Amino acid sequence: MKQRNIALVILYGFITLGIYDLVWLYKTRNEMVARGANIPQFLFLMAPVIIFGATCAIGFITLMGSAGNFSDDYVPASFFVFMGVAILALLATLPITLYWMYKYSEAVEYITNKQTTLGVSFGLWILFQAIGFPFIWNGLIQDSFNKHTDTQPVEGQASRPASQPVSIRDQVTPPPVPSAIDDQDSSKPTAG
Repeated sequence: MKQRNIALVILYGFITLGIYDLVWLYKTRNEMVARGANIPQFLFLMAPVIIFGATCAIGFITLMGSAGNFSDDYVPASFFVFMGVAILALLATLPITLYWMYKYSEAVEYITNKQTTLGVSFGLWILFQAIGFPFIWNGLIQDSFNKHTDTQPVEGQASRPASQPVSIRDQVTPPPVPSAIDDQDSSKPTAG
């Protein structure tokens, strides 16, 4: 996992009103997937939000476009159709977000070798969402990533903690040295 400054992760999330949080989720999701974690595509998380925004915009344009063509008692049926779709998209946002963040938290547990558990990661995400400071959660999870960088192997590679240096001895294995006993045993004729 890439090392990131925890204070900057929190600060950028605060300054951008959560836009950096989405960028951070996208980047860290890709890094975890590269290490073998199983997280749904990022678009899966964003689809309801995109549908909600698009249908609200279309409904608003429909309402404004026909503003001079109806009385106070008349609203076009298409407006209600668009708003119905928008409400369904909004209602779908919560379970999809919960599912995606649950899978993300499972991956955090996997990447940190259970040092940051699923319950802690997911529970803190819910807590910080509820109190309105989701960017703090990003900083806490990034801290876990920073502490456990390179402890989770990329598929097909051996695991080596970042603090343990690679030595020449680890890279080249010398051939086995035959012992004197092996030489004597092999020179004796076998009876048989």
